[in-house]
Amino acid sequence: MFKIYYSETAISTITSFIRAYEEAFFELYCDSGLATESVIIENYRLSAKKLSEQIFSEIERHLGTKQILGRKERRRWYELTFYVGSRLITIYYTSDDTDGSRMVEMIGIERKPIIF
Repeated sequence: MFKIYYSETAISTITSFIRAYEEAFFELYCDSGLATESVIIENYRLSAKKLSEQIFSEIERHLGTKQILGRKERRRWYELTFYVGSRLITIYYTSDDTDGSRMVEMIGIERKPIIF
């Protein structure tokens, strides 16, 4: 089992994505006049937290194994794409087989538009 580390850039990307996800739904439902406005907003906050946990969990699942199927070798990094739900995640990582670790250098998360 490989140990997974994250660069500050990767952590920042995930954090800003989750924050934008929460804020988009907050803006959509705040001052909506709905009686259940606060419940809806809280459900989206919980959904954002769950999405964040799923992203980290899937990264750990894919990179924690010895063999990684579907990776592409780039000049400096390896690239791997997979889905979390219907959202495409692309990660760029380095691997050090001597100490059994992998470093997630960058991450791309597909941003879906909110359709009214």
